[in-house]
Amino acid sequence: MTREELIEKTRACSELAHELYNEGIIGTGPTGGGIQCTDEAFANIAKSRTCKVTERITEEYPLEISVKIGDLKFYAIGTETKIEAIKEQVKSNATG
Repeated sequence: MTREELIEKTRACSELAHELYNEGIIGTGPTGGGIQCTDEAFANIAKSRTCKVTERITEEYPLEISVKIGDLKFYAIGTETKIEAIKEQVKSNATG
């Protein structure tokens, strides 16, 4: 890849990342760890799908709720209260 191609691809990636951030996609990494979402974006993406809740090694955000769609893993993090609220929002989106 030439320097110019690298700069152009980086510019396009930055623009797309900004657009996704405005839609609630907080970030993603190249290692395949998943796509972190805001609570609202996660609930919208996960509607009518089975979600998995797992523990994390942190006191501030001890839980993660996730859903796999194809080869993508979307997730949100929070406290027990926050995760329960997200689960309710997912259920609400599935029926609404």
